[in-house]
Amino acid sequence: MVTEARVAHDKLNRPDGLWRSKMWKLVNSTPFDIFIMSNIVLNMIQMALTYEGSTPGMDTFLRVSNYFFSMVFLIEAILKLLTYRWSYF
Repeated sequence: MVTEARVAHDKLNRPDGLWRSKMWKLVNSTPFDIFIMSNIVLNMIQMALTYEGSTPGMDTFLRVSNYFFSMVFLIEAILKLLTYRWSYF
């Protein structure tokens, strides 16, 4: 029925501006999704490596890798907020 028709999701939030349109293509691309998902999996593994009595080198590695993953997820959030604006929520 016509009243139940929906706009395709890939066209629903597409921005009008040139730079936002390019960012939209980036954040909706398959390589971007694969990169973010692989970082999520690696972050889960990194969090599972924490144990009491670990060496100082291991503690340093875990702290630095935590900073890295935090920056990746922060950049992802900023890109998506700039692209989708309030429709991101």
